[in-house]
Amino acid sequence: MRVICPYTEIAPATREALDASGYPWAEAEVTGDTGYWMLLDRLWRQREDFAIVEHDIIPAPGGLASFEACEHEWCSARYPYLAGTYPGLGCTRFRAAIMARHPDLMDVVATMSNETHPPKSWCTLDAWMRAVLQQRGERQCTAHPEAGHPSRSPAHGCVPGYPPR
Repeated sequence: MRVICPYTEIAPATREALDASGYPWAEAEVTGDTGYWMLLDRLWRQREDFAIVEHDIIPAPGGLASFEACEHEWCSARYPYLAGTYPGLGCTRFRAAIMARHPDLMDVVATMSNETHPPKSWCTLDAWMRAVLQQRGERQCTAHPEAGHPSRSPAHGCVPGYPPR
Protein backbone atom coordinates (compact mmCIF):
# COMPACT_ATOMS: atom_id res chain seq x y z
CA MET A 1 0.00 0.00 0.00
CA ARG A 2 1.30 3.44 -0.93
CA VAL A 3 1.49 5.66 2.19
CA ILE A 4 2.01 9.41 1.83
CA CYS A 5 2.76 11.82 4.68
CA PRO A 6 1.84 15.39 3.67
CA TYR A 7 3.85 17.75 5.82
CA THR A 8 4.99 21.20 6.69
CA GLU A 9 6.96 19.68 9.60
CA ILE A 10 6.63 15.99 10.52
CA ALA A 11 6.08 15.35 14.22
CA PRO A 12 8.59 12.88 15.69
CA ALA A 13 5.75 10.64 16.98
CA THR A 14 4.25 10.51 13.46
CA ARG A 15 7.61 9.53 11.98
CA GLU A 16 8.08 6.83 14.66
CA ALA A 17 4.60 5.38 14.09
CA LEU A 18 5.04 5.32 10.32
CA ASP A 19 8.44 3.65 10.61
CA ALA A 20 6.99 1.07 13.03
CA SER A 21 4.01 0.34 10.74
CA GLY A 22 6.01 -1.90 8.44
CA TYR A 23 4.82 0.04 5.40
CA PRO A 24 7.13 2.10 3.22
CA TRP A 25 6.07 5.72 3.24
CA ALA A 26 6.98 8.89 1.43
CA GLU A 27 7.06 12.49 2.55
CA ALA A 28 5.23 15.10 0.49
CA GLU A 29 5.86 18.73 1.34
CA VAL A 30 2.67 20.78 1.12
CA THR A 31 3.43 24.46 1.38
CA GLY A 32 1.06 27.38 1.20
CA ASP A 33 -2.70 27.25 1.42
CA THR A 34 -3.13 25.11 -1.73
CA GLY A 35 -0.15 22.71 -1.60
CA TYR A 36 -2.24 19.94 -0.03
CA TRP A 37 -4.93 20.29 -2.70
CA MET A 38 -2.25 20.00 -5.41
CA LEU A 39 -0.92 16.78 -3.83
CA LEU A 40 -4.40 15.23 -3.52
CA ASP A 41 -5.32 16.30 -7.04
CA ARG A 42 -2.19 14.58 -8.41
CA LEU A 43 -2.82 11.41 -6.36
CA TRP A 44 -6.50 11.32 -7.36
CA ARG A 45 -5.64 11.62 -11.06
CA GLN A 46 -3.13 8.74 -10.82
CA ARG A 47 -6.01 6.40 -9.87
CA GLU A 48 -3.81 4.19 -7.64
CA ASP A 49 -4.67 3.15 -4.08
CA PHE A 50 -3.09 5.45 -1.51
CA ALA A 51 -3.17 6.19 2.19
CA ILE A 52 -2.61 9.57 3.81
CA VAL A 53 -1.12 10.06 7.26
CA GLU A 54 -0.85 13.77 7.97
CA HIS A 55 2.27 15.20 9.61
CA ASP A 56 0.70 15.52 13.08
CA ILE A 57 -1.31 12.28 13.14
CA ILE A 58 -0.10 9.15 14.92
CA PRO A 59 -1.53 6.03 13.29
CA ALA A 60 -2.37 3.26 15.76
CA PRO A 61 -0.34 0.07 15.69
CA GLY A 62 -2.03 -2.08 13.06
CA GLY A 63 -4.04 0.87 11.73
CA LEU A 64 -2.54 0.90 8.26
CA ALA A 65 -2.79 -2.89 8.03
CA SER A 66 -6.49 -2.58 8.85
CA PHE A 67 -6.90 -0.24 5.87
CA GLU A 68 -5.21 -2.69 3.56
CA ALA A 69 -7.30 -5.62 4.82
CA CYS A 70 -10.61 -3.72 4.59
CA GLU A 71 -12.89 -4.37 1.63
CA HIS A 72 -14.19 -0.79 1.54
CA GLU A 73 -12.86 1.74 -0.94
CA TRP A 74 -12.71 4.71 1.45
CA CYS A 75 -11.43 4.13 4.97
CA SER A 76 -10.55 6.56 7.74
CA ALA A 77 -9.32 6.24 11.27
CA ARG A 78 -11.00 8.62 13.68
CA TYR A 79 -8.68 10.90 15.63
CA PRO A 80 -9.16 13.46 18.40
CA TYR A 81 -10.40 16.72 16.94
CA LEU A 82 -12.01 19.64 18.74
CA ALA A 83 -14.34 18.22 21.42
CA GLY A 84 -14.65 14.71 19.95
CA THR A 85 -13.20 12.51 17.22
CA TYR A 86 -13.28 13.03 13.46
CA PRO A 87 -12.65 10.74 10.47
CA GLY A 88 -10.99 13.35 8.27
CA LEU A 89 -8.05 13.10 5.89
CA GLY A 90 -5.59 12.81 8.78
CA CYS A 91 -5.41 9.03 8.50
CA THR A 92 -7.32 7.74 5.50
CA ARG A 93 -7.09 5.43 2.50
CA PHE A 94 -8.72 5.58 -0.92
CA ARG A 95 -8.83 2.74 -3.44
CA ALA A 96 -8.53 3.25 -7.19
CA ALA A 97 -12.15 2.21 -7.81
CA ILE A 98 -13.60 5.21 -5.96
CA MET A 99 -11.29 7.53 -7.87
CA ALA A 100 -12.39 5.98 -11.16
CA ARG A 101 -16.07 6.51 -10.28
CA HIS A 102 -15.48 10.14 -9.32
CA PRO A 103 -12.68 11.42 -11.58
CA ASP A 104 -13.89 15.02 -11.17
CA LEU A 105 -13.83 15.04 -7.34
CA MET A 106 -10.83 17.32 -6.92
CA ASP A 107 -12.10 19.67 -9.65
CA VAL A 108 -15.39 20.03 -7.75
CA VAL A 109 -13.59 20.46 -4.41
CA ALA A 110 -11.41 23.17 -6.00
CA THR A 111 -14.48 25.39 -6.38
CA MET A 112 -15.68 25.09 -2.77
CA SER A 113 -15.02 27.70 -0.09
CA ASN A 114 -16.54 29.37 2.93
CA GLU A 115 -16.20 32.70 4.76
CA THR A 116 -12.87 31.75 6.40
CA HIS A 117 -11.32 29.43 3.80
CA PRO A 118 -10.65 30.17 0.11
CA PRO A 119 -10.99 27.49 -2.58
CA LYS A 120 -8.38 24.69 -2.31
CA SER A 121 -7.55 25.55 1.32
CA TRP A 122 -5.76 22.74 3.14
CA CYS A 123 -8.02 23.20 6.18
CA THR A 124 -11.31 22.29 4.50
CA LEU A 125 -10.29 19.66 1.96
CA ASP A 126 -11.45 16.76 4.12
CA ALA A 127 -14.86 18.36 4.76
CA TRP A 128 -15.41 19.16 1.07
CA MET A 129 -14.22 15.76 -0.17
CA ARG A 130 -16.37 14.00 2.40
CA ALA A 131 -19.45 16.09 1.57
CA VAL A 132 -19.20 15.49 -2.18
CA LEU A 133 -18.48 11.76 -1.87
CA GLN A 134 -21.32 11.23 0.60
CA GLN A 135 -23.70 13.29 -1.54
CA ARG A 136 -22.81 10.94 -4.41
CA GLY A 137 -23.69 7.91 -2.31
CA GLU A 138 -20.25 6.79 -1.18
CA ARG A 139 -19.79 5.28 2.27
CA GLN A 140 -16.79 6.03 4.45
CA CYS A 141 -15.64 3.09 6.59
CA THR A 142 -14.46 4.26 10.02
CA ALA A 143 -14.15 0.83 11.67
CA HIS A 144 -10.40 1.18 12.16
CA PRO A 145 -8.15 1.75 15.19
CA GLU A 146 -8.28 5.37 16.39
CA ALA A 147 -5.21 7.45 15.57
CA GLY A 148 -3.59 10.05 17.79
CA HIS A 149 -3.72 13.82 17.20
CA PRO A 150 -2.13 15.82 20.01
CA SER A 151 -3.18 19.28 18.79
CA ARG A 152 -6.96 18.59 18.50
CA SER A 153 -7.60 21.78 16.48
CA PRO A 154 -6.68 23.54 13.22
CA ALA A 155 -3.23 25.09 13.33
CA HIS A 156 -4.39 28.49 12.11
CA GLY A 157 -7.16 29.24 14.63
CA CYS A 158 -10.17 29.22 12.28
CA VAL A 159 -12.47 27.63 14.89
CA PRO A 160 -13.55 30.12 17.58
CA GLY A 161 -12.65 28.88 21.05
CA TYR A 162 -9.98 26.43 19.84
CA PRO A 163 -7.55 25.81 21.12
CA PRO A 164 -9.30 26.26 24.48
CA ARG A 165 -7.68 28.83 26.72
